[in-house]
Amino acid sequence: MPDDFTIRYQAMPPSPEARARADEIIAAYDEWKAKERQPRGLAKLERERDAALKAYVAIENVIAATRATTSEGMMAKIRCAKAFAKGRDLYFADGSCAQVMAESIFRDVEQFVVA
Repeated sequence: MPDDFTIRYQAMPPSPEARARADEIIAAYDEWKAKERQPRGLAKLERERDAALKAYVAIENVIAATRATTSEGMMAKIRCAKAFAKGRDLYFADGSCAQVMAESIFRDVEQFVVA
């Protein structure tokens, strides 16, 4: 078969010199990492960030749940997604603001057409 490709992998123990150098590097890294301290106030800032994100998501959910019956209402949802993107391309990943607003707009359009 011409498309066959085989890779053979053989694990070989390092030389004693290489193992000793690796152990030395690992020990130095562990010592350096143990001395590393978080900047003062970082935990507080992280809590505040998490609270702000939670509040943002709550507002996003209210906007997404509010039925838009006009083009202006649908544009408000689009502005919400664009504001979150901060000038970057809209990111349509699972749970992203753009995805949440797009799905909400789809539901609004469907209700508008059905009504």
